[in-house]
Order: sequence, then C-alpha cells, then structure tokens
Amino acid sequence: MKVRLLKKGPLQIDGDIPIKEVLMVMDDSGKVTEFQERKTFGTTENPKHICRCGRSDNMPYCDGRHSQVGFDAPETTDREAYNAAAETIDNSAEKAVSLLQSAKRLGPVGVSGGVQIVGEDGFEYAPKMQAAICRCGQSKNMPFCDGAHVHAEHMVIK
Repeated sequence: MKVRLLKKGPLQIDGDIPIKEVLMVMDDSGKVTEFQERKTFGTTENPKHICRCGRSDNMPYCDGRHSQVGFDAPETTDREAYNAAAETIDNSAEKAVSLLQSAKRLGPVGVSGGVQIVGEDGFEYAPKMQAAICRCGQSKNMPFCDGAHVHAEHMVIK
C-alpha cells in the first residue's frame, strides 16, 4: 500500500486503502477538537487518483485540471530531517487515507497507519503513523501541508 506523488499531478493510491472524508470540528479559536468520519468512498478502481491541485470538478478525484491550471508542486521538504524523525510503526493500526476538511474549506490529505509515501522521483519517505499531504498546491513544505489551505480561496467549500 503506497501513496505516490505524480509529477505535476495527483496522488496515486496503490492498494486497497480506504479513502475517508473526515470533518475537522474546531473551537472558536480554530483549534481542532474532534474528527468526525463522514463517509468512505467506495471505489474498486486501483490505482486511485486523488486531486492535489485543489481545483478538480470531481473532488476528491483528479479530473486533469492540474494541466489546465499549470499545477507544479516540486518537493521542498527536508527529506533527511523528515526521515530522521522516523517512528515505530504499529502494524496493527488501520492504514487509511483521509480527506480532511473543516465546515468551510478543504484541507490536506491525511495518511495514517504507516502507509508508504513515495516522492515524484521515487524517493521513499519514512512511514509515519500520521502525515498530512498538501492538496491546495500552495504549501512551502511540499509535499506536506503547512496550513496554506487556510488562505487558499479555491479551497473554500461552495
């Protein structure tokens, strides 16, 4: 089970990993207080392609709009530092991909349970129990979320 970053394109999910939509419930200060699973996307398609430019008309799936909007999200994270912070993976933990969102806007793609994340060039990031992959296309820590979606107008839920 792997999540692959496709160059200038979507996330490719290989294997039978559940994809869930998860609402982040927040308090008045904006702090997440609860996660509520809303639905699980049932598709037998393998691999699955999840939008990471934030502009698909077929969310959460890629519809090719990344090509039209000139999406380019080169990886900028410090790979060595990321891998140095490797965790012990609980192999009994559920492996999942979660499409996180608040009541008002879309957020990152949460990857949990030690699912392998593979960079555009084939680099394998150390598995973590939880990681958040940017899907607004504006993070300064690509491929990981840095909270930029909070200011990205195209991530507002209409």
